[in-house]
This record gives sequence, C-alpha cells and structure tokens, in this order.
Amino acid sequence: MNLLNIILGVLLIILGVYIVKFHEELQKKGGLSFKLRTSGLGLIIIGIALIIREFGII
Repeated sequence: MNLLNIILGVLLIILGVYIVKFHEELQKKGGLSFKLRTSGLGLIIIGIALIIREFGII
C-alpha cells in the first residue's frame, strides 16, 4: 500500500470540496460557475478513485 496515493487522494477530495463550497459563495457574483463546479467535482472523483484503487477494490 502506497501511503502517498492515499494522502494525495484525501488532499484532492478536500480541495474539491473547498472549490465547490467557494463556488457557492461566488455564484452570487456570477463568473466561472459551470467550469468551477465541474473542476471541484472532478477533483473529488479523482481523489476517491485514487483511494479506492489503492485499497484494491477496483
């Protein structure tokens, strides 16, 4: 088990949640609504995939 992949997965999930949460505050002002939300969700999915792959579920 590679600890670096697990740490990287957790950091990507935290960053994705932060981006989506930041997007909700930014949405009132307009701007990069769709792209910002999609990038946050993409980071969450990549982080989950890294953690799942490391434990051998996939």
